[in-house]
Amino acid sequence: MFDTASTTELFLRIFGLYFVAAGAGTVINPGSMNTIRTEMENSAMLRFITGFLAFVTGVIVLAIHQPAQGWTSTLVTAFGWLSLLKGVVLFVLPSISLGLMKAVASNTNVMRIYALVIVIVGAGLLYLGFA
Repeated sequence: MFDTASTTELFLRIFGLYFVAAGAGTVINPGSMNTIRTEMENSAMLRFITGFLAFVTGVIVLAIHQPAQGWTSTLVTAFGWLSLLKGVVLFVLPSISLGLMKAVASNTNVMRIYALVIVIVGAGLLYLGFA
C-alpha cells in the first residue's frame, strides 16, 4: 500500500486515512469532540502531548517531503506547515485552539457538517494519493 509511493503520495494517503477515520468517528459521535475539548481544557499534559504530536508531524512532513513538484506536493507542504503551526499554537497560546474547538464542538449540527467535510477532504486526499 505504501511501498511504491512517492513522498507526496505517501503523505496524501496518511493524511487521507487520518481525515476519513477521524471525520467518520466524529460524524458517528459528534459529542465526542466536546468531551475532548473539555478534557484538553482540564489537562495541561493532554494539551502538551497533542501539541507535541502536531509539531512533530509537521516537522517530519517538512523534513522528508520535497516540495514544488506540483499542486499536490504544495498541498502536502501546506498540511505540514499547518500541523507545525498547530503544535506551536498549542504550546504557546492554547486558549486560541481551545476557543476554536469550543466554537465548533459546542454545536452538534456544526460539528457533524465539519466532520462530513473532513471525510470528503480525506476521501479526496486518498484519491489523489492512489491515483
